[in-house]
Amino acid sequence: LRQDTGARGAALGGSFGAWVDDVSALQYNPAGLSLLVKPEAQGTHIVLFEDTNFDFAGGGVPTSWGGLAAGYLRQGSSAFERRSTPFDAATGFSISQSAVLMGWGKAWTFDAAAPKTSLALGVTAKSVREVMDSASGSGLGADLGLLARAGSRWSLGVACQNLAAPAPRLASESIAYPRRWDFSPGASLGLSRELSARLGMNLSMVEHGKTSVGGGAELLYGRSAALRVGVKDSSVSTGVGVRFGNAGVDYASLLHTLGVAHVVTFIQRFGQTAQEL
Repeated sequence: LRQDTGARGAALGGSFGAWVDDVSALQYNPAGLSLLVKPEAQGTHIVLFEDTNFDFAGGGVPTSWGGLAAGYLRQGSSAFERRSTPFDAATGFSISQSAVLMGWGKAWTFDAAAPKTSLALGVTAKSVREVMDSASGSGLGADLGLLARAGSRWSLGVACQNLAAPAPRLASESIAYPRRWDFSPGASLGLSRELSARLGMNLSMVEHGKTSVGGGAELLYGRSAALRVGVKDSSVSTGVGVRFGNAGVDYASLLHTLGVAHVVTFIQRFGQTAQEL
């Protein structure tokens, strides 16, 4: 549940929670579901290390009572070896972790404020399952997100993952997932008629774990193309994105101590907004 569900967010050093506006908000910040403007479907594939892969598929739709989305993610590793004694021949087994996610996000606008201000609230409910060889366990949990925006320039995302923590039971012991808080301020800058930039930072605090700081930047050419770069925990990430009407493809490369992870996301939106018409 700590993997990136989108290549755009993966390239931005954890700061995507400040302006996430697609189905990947299920993971980054469910309040971002309030920014869905069209029905959309999204799929992500990540090639990790040592026969480990991650996949995410989801869809969302804007409604009069907020943005609704659902998704499924799975991370699997294979080619583990098992022996009963040091002298036995090895047999293989695999490990997988999966989750079903359902989210809602809604924004309220305060027109009297200057600049125009909005505040969004979002919730993601999830059912997780872990499988290790023949042992398996499952649990339920929930995330909470807030997104404040001042005009079109400033934004602040606050997300709590595992506010209600899943506790799958494998064999004889239940293991509760740690709670994680993410604070992500962001700013949007207009550079020219066609060029704009987004800058963001991220402070991530994990229960009984370490606190990490990251950040990223995104250079946009209209709605057609983007270049991205980010840093988190001394790991560098880069990415690109292209849009063709309602379709889009994003790619990110994450440099870890164990190697390079490759993230590819495809997004398909449907219909036209009133502004586009």
